[in-house]
Amino acid sequence: MASIRKRDGGSMWQESLLDRNAEVKTPAESCDAVGVGISLSRQSSWLDCYPQISRVFSGGSAQMDGRIRQGDWLIRVDGRDVKYLPLNHIKEAILGRSGTSVQLELESDGTKFIVQLTRRQNNDRTEHKLNVSYLEATHMNDLFEVEKKQLKFTQDELQGSLKNLLEKNIRLESECKDVKERLAALQFENTALDNQNEESQQELIVARQKLIHSNMQLEAVNNALATAESEKKKLEEEIQTVQTRCMDLERQLEGYRQANERNESLVGCALLLLVLTVAPV
Repeated sequence: MASIRKRDGGSMWQESLLDRNAEVKTPAESCDAVGVGISLSRQSSWLDCYPQISRVFSGGSAQMDGRIRQGDWLIRVDGRDVKYLPLNHIKEAILGRSGTSVQLELESDGTKFIVQLTRRQNNDRTEHKLNVSYLEATHMNDLFEVEKKQLKFTQDELQGSLKNLLEKNIRLESECKDVKERLAALQFENTALDNQNEESQQELIVARQKLIHSNMQLEAVNNALATAESEKKKLEEEIQTVQTRCMDLERQLEGYRQANERNESLVGCALLLLVLTVAPV
């Protein structure tokens, strides 16, 4: 008879084979599948821990390899993590045709290591029955209970994930609402800026037109100044000419005055001589 018994007040669940008739065979076992000579156990009824090597059978591949010890943790089978797998699924992964190999990753005293074992038939019939190629249980109900607990764990995990997703969805909706409000505010500000930009462009056009007009006026003033400067220069030249002419005339007038004075003196002298000549002696 196969049995599942608890150790230390129910903290240890272990599978062992006491009766061949209690074996639950899988398709892998039905085609003469063999294992590597180990027995597995799990420290909890929940599938939240790695299984341990509960026994290494004499004559098996594991015992011949020499590195696997009782109490080692089984981490992966052919690269697949086995933490949440039921023992029967782990067993199916280890089982195979004789002569084929399987890779096991184990952990011992905090150190992980990998072994490559060849599946082989154990010559010891009794120990072969204890090989990991069998799943031992007293009642099928025990297996169903394990599966039920696994499903319950999965259901709780999914419910927790769903709750987290709902909370995240609520947060995202709130954030989306905030983003929409900020977007609406930005759009309003953008519209206002567009209007201001249009007004600024109109003001810029008017300012440019005024600048063009001012430039034209400035050019006209500059032209007028240039003309006035030219006329001023001409007037200055004319004034200089007139001043020169005046100076010449003044010199001529002074010459005329001097000549007139000489003439007047000569006339006086002539009259005096005339008088003297005409007067009786």
